Amino acid sequence: MLAVNEDGNIIGSVSCGCVEDNLLQRVCTGEFNNSATLINYGISSEDANTHGLPCGGNLLLYAESNLQLEKFELILNKIDQRQLVNRRICLTINEISIHPESHYDFSYDKQYINRIFGPQWKLLIIGAGELSYYVSKLALMLNFDINICDPREKYINSWTNNQVTVNRTMPDDTVISINQTQQPR
Repeated sequence: MLAVNEDGNIIGSVSCGCVEDNLLQRVCTGEFNNSATLINYGISSEDANTHGLPCGGNLLLYAESNLQLEKFELILNKIDQRQLVNRRICLTINEISIHPESHYDFSYDKQYINRIFGPQWKLLIIGAGELSYYVSKLALMLNFDINICDPREKYINSWTNNQVTVNRTMPDDTVISINQTQQPR
């Protein structure tokens, strides 16, 4: 994902630098003002060389302007709560809706783009010691959904990170519980 403001400041990336310059130029000239569109880079060998797609591949982007900030705030709140949320774009009527989601996925079928936000991977850490604390901080930065398991009260009571799920059960019981709550894919 990539965001560009009216001053041309960029955050994010869509191609690790291959098409960003061209995309920025198009945004700054107002090509996408008040509209949403699909942009295809690399559809021919010449196009791939022009935009520097060294993989020779094809890059299909969805560009939109005038974002609905209240919907992004809803997504950010769900992410802060470590929940999955689907931002669905209906391409036929250019409508964006937000839905709860049970598994991480991305789909595009020429009618809808479904982009899931939230923790992509799950991590179970056995033991709530100091090493687990630092591993969980690193895993949160990498967008993991984290479960800490420790039946020892002295360790679990000192756990201060509220962005993880804390289980006060034995490890084997925790694994069984997690497996029973998993949604089939």
